[in-house]
Amino acid sequence: AIDYKTFYKKIDSFSKKEFAIVSRISKSKNIEESIKGFLNSNASKSSSILIIGGPLTNEDRNYYDYLLNKYKNNKNVSFIGPVPHSELVNYLQKVSFHINNTDKGFYDKSVLETSASGIINFYKNIDYDKNIPIEYKEILKFDGTSNDLSNKIDSIFRLNQNEFLKIIKHSQEEISNESLDTLVKRIESVI
Repeated sequence: AIDYKTFYKKIDSFSKKEFAIVSRISKSKNIEESIKGFLNSNASKSSSILIIGGPLTNEDRNYYDYLLNKYKNNKNVSFIGPVPHSELVNYLQKVSFHINNTDKGFYDKSVLETSASGIINFYKNIDYDKNIPIEYKEILKFDGTSNDLSNKIDSIFRLNQNEFLKIIKHSQEEISNESLDTLVKRIESVI
């Protein structure tokens, strides 16, 4: 569950801003595939991607250093590093699209928090299907490869303002059921 009230942002109009990956830096999060997918898309010509998060283990640290070194010359790839949770909302204000490339079994709260913030999510994990209106799943759900993600990113820009707002509204309504407030109610109902 997330602190829905902190992350919720009412969206009346959608503007295409930056992309982000909000995640622990780990190979299991498939971050490199996501970065490549963004860089190979047409969006990379006019947008940037922020990678928000840091490593936890020594293996993660080595992966983080590898990514920093590999993408240091890409001006449209910014590694922000770990951000205190209380400040994450400030970074999300700059973002319109979030990429989550985790497999089934990972239920990242970053997808919930970004959705509550009115950010559109590209995702791989079937567990997030319920957060997207059925007619837009094929546009936002990718197979985990950089090529498929690039194609999905390019296709999203064919949508109009009302379609973006429909996705956001649906996602926010679904995510509201996964707030801390509803968690207590769900636990009480089980007990």
